[in-house]
Amino acid sequence: MSKRLLVLCLIALTSALVPMQWVSATGEAEMRIATLAPPGSSWERIFKAFGNSLKEKTGGRINTKLYAGGQAGDERDIIRKMKAGQMDGGALTSIGLGQIVRPVLVLQVPGIFENPTQLAKVRTEMSAEFEKQFDTAGYVFLGWGDVGDRRVLSNKPINSPKDYLSARPWVWTEDPISAELMKIVGANPVLLGLPEVFPALQTGMVDTVVGSATAAVALQWFRHVKFMSKSTGEPVVGATVVRKAWFDALAPDLKETLRETALKAHEQLLTRIRSEDEAAAKTLVGRGITEFDQMAQRSEWEPVIKKLIKNLTGKIYPKELLERVWKTAHGTPLPS
Repeated sequence: MSKRLLVLCLIALTSALVPMQWVSATGEAEMRIATLAPPGSSWERIFKAFGNSLKEKTGGRINTKLYAGGQAGDERDIIRKMKAGQMDGGALTSIGLGQIVRPVLVLQVPGIFENPTQLAKVRTEMSAEFEKQFDTAGYVFLGWGDVGDRRVLSNKPINSPKDYLSARPWVWTEDPISAELMKIVGANPVLLGLPEVFPALQTGMVDTVVGSATAAVALQWFRHVKFMSKSTGEPVVGATVVRKAWFDALAPDLKETLRETALKAHEQLLTRIRSEDEAAAKTLVGRGITEFDQMAQRSEWEPVIKKLIKNLTGKIYPKELLERVWKTAHGTPLPS
């Protein structure tokens, strides 16, 4: 082997072993955060304010670089880049969070929560448990940041489970909950990454999507649907995590400042999104989108949701976790 080739091999080996991050000997750091939230959205605005506040409070020792609007790819790509050290953190939906800690998806299963207060109670009492699981997976949890209430947006009302049979519903490729729901109702979903949804709506490849009113406005989905389900009070869950290896390299005072600043930013995000999601729903109705009420057909949905929860138990989350989440949320044991 030539001397030049040997040097190149050593450089490549060293590059593979050293994390792709920037934390200087003085503790200064760059925090690269990726999100699918589009430019101009509340998520992007608050994260920019978060970055500015962090820079100010640390005297410029932490500089945040935000990659919004899917610049870093879909959430599976963001997670892959975090694992490779190419990104330091991600503001993710439950889909991305579930790829890191599978059981956290219990917070996103339809029928578990009837209102945001129940979800808030569970997260207050059980966040430490989920944070520990993220820590074990190699991530530091910075805070919850939801997307709004879960709604079905479509070109015809999806009042009952059988209405899905004549629809072309989108299911996020990495979403095991929606995939199982479609299997139960007998529908044929179109599996796509989130960035692919808008062009699919444009061409008619899909005509039914699930998301919040805020997301429908931010992602422009509302332009290609005619109907929207009324809110059932079930939030679309999200949160921000950073790589533990990156976090551990920070000076102790920077760790503390990051956690404090992140907590305030995410509390602000939760409050703002709830208000803006309600306003977005009213805006969509004002633009001619017609609401339909799935709960009017509750008797048809209840056995489907019950079967969904049962099928996911032991596959996505342990039964013991489901029982504790339910009892914390409702104050009563999980119905048999």
